[in-house]
Amino acid sequence: MKSNAISILDAPSNLGLKPPAEGKEPGVKHMAQAIRSRGLLQRLGAVDAGMVEAPAYHGSLDVRLGIRNAEGLAIFAKVLAVRIRELLGLTPEELATLLKTVYRSKHCAGMQITIYDPTLDPDGVCGNRIVETLVLAFA
Repeated sequence: MKSNAISILDAPSNLGLKPPAEGKEPGVKHMAQAIRSRGLLQRLGAVDAGMVEAPAYHGSLDVRLGIRNAEGLAIFAKVLAVRIRELLGLTPEELATLLKTVYRSKHCAGMQITIYDPTLDPDGVCGNRIVETLVLAFA
C-alpha cells in the first residue's frame, strides 16, 4: 500500500446512544454499505481497510463515569485506535507538523480536542502525548 493512499475503515456504532429497540438492528449498522454501494472506494481509488465491529450494547449505567455502556465504548475505542494507527501511521512529530501547517493557514480559526477521558488514562501516557504533540506544533 502506498503511503498516501486513502483508506476507508468502517466503524459504525451506536454504543453511546440509546439501546436499539428489541429485535431491531440500529440503522447506523447499514451506513457503511449505503456509502460503499455508491462506489466511494472505486471513485476515490481507496484501499478497503475493513470494518471494526462494535460489541453488543449493554445499557447498564457506570456510576463512576456516569455513562451507559462504558465497557463497550472502551473496547470499541481500543480496537478502533489500533486500526486507525495502523492505517495512518502518524508519529507525534508528523502530527505536530500537520497541525503546525494547518495552524499557519489564514483559514484556520481554531482547533478542537475531543474524546480524551483522563479517567481512562490512569498513568497519564495519553495525556502526556497530547500535550507534547501540541507543544511541538504550537510552541
